[in-house]
Amino acid sequence: IGIAVMELIGGYTDYVEKFEFLSDLRQKLAGTIFEKNNWLYTLFWRLGATLAYVYYFRGLLKSGSQQRVLKLMASGFVVACMVIISSNFNDFFVRSFPAITIMSSLLIIISTVMYLMQILQSDRIINFYRSLNFYMAAVLLVWNLIITPLIFYDVYYSRSDMPYVVLKHSIYLFSNIFMYLSFSIALLCCKPENL
Repeated sequence: IGIAVMELIGGYTDYVEKFEFLSDLRQKLAGTIFEKNNWLYTLFWRLGATLAYVYYFRGLLKSGSQQRVLKLMASGFVVACMVIISSNFNDFFVRSFPAITIMSSLLIIISTVMYLMQILQSDRIINFYRSLNFYMAAVLLVWNLIITPLIFYDVYYSRSDMPYVVLKHSIYLFSNIFMYLSFSIALLCCKPENL
């Protein structure tokens, strides 16, 4: 529900372009910092979603030292994001920051790997296939391993190179379909766990 609401709100840039009755709003947004919605997605997806995933997997970890490591890394991530955004504040409203995206992906990968390592080192490995948390961690790990390399190719993103544009959008589309379909199947098939 949160993702759907966020996408509805974040789509305001498309709404003002497509719907003629929003032409007044389009003119008011033109030339302002809210003309594009990169700032909203940076805050919600890169910072908010990353911290939510880290918090989720931190709660699943049994080791206090691993929980502290994740908490320290999440704090460092927030500080690094604040420094990057404040030092490039004008760019915050017109583009996304590859450094924040890469740090976000790395933090999620580290969180999922810590959880998966915990499962491998315990008796829970016997029944891993029944665990919703296992599927969430595995799917997030695979999704981030697919999506993160695309960030390095963003310098080549140009509307004049349509094959690359189509390839990038196709990778994102199929990766998202894989992730959300896997989450849905796992939610339907796995029994709730008592932590």
